[in-house]
Amino acid sequence: MDSDLKKLILKGSWFIFSSIFLCSLTVFVITFYTPLDDNEQFFSYLDFLENGFPGLIEKTEVICYFKPIFDKTLDQRLSPECVGLDKRGYRNSAALEKADIVTIGDSQTFGYNASINKTWPAQLSTLTGQSVYNMSVMAYGPVHYLVLMDEALKLSPKAIVVGIYMGNNMLSAFRLAYNNDL
Repeated sequence: MDSDLKKLILKGSWFIFSSIFLCSLTVFVITFYTPLDDNEQFFSYLDFLENGFPGLIEKTEVICYFKPIFDKTLDQRLSPECVGLDKRGYRNSAALEKADIVTIGDSQTFGYNASINKTWPAQLSTLTGQSVYNMSVMAYGPVHYLVLMDEALKLSPKAIVVGIYMGNNMLSAFRLAYNNDL
């Protein structure tokens, strides 16, 4: 290969890389830091971690979610003392003794970006008229779901609905399966 062609390929590669980087940086800045007007602002991840979503997830909930308690089998659980969680540490208004439907999943099913009555398990209850107990926890995956089945079956449900999110469930499964002696 002659040196002129190598230089052209190197310049072209550098141009493509820097264009992608600048586009990504621009999208990041616009999304997280650009004001809409004097009173509104796009979602700021750092602000969210500090304050929660006003009207959806409050600051006290966010702080508690990032301070899980150790669990020998599941690795971690949310504390029942967190605002918005029942006495078992799940996101329900009350810890049911019996449920028609039990949902198990990660942050998507937990409803991390929604108020408790806007999660899809709460909406399922509203639409079907059945009692639904949400046993979902952020960062849980398929191995966690298997462990939770025994606890779910104690509620004598007619159905158990498992929400799988491929974005991180396989990583959660791997981490728990290979980093836990049980």
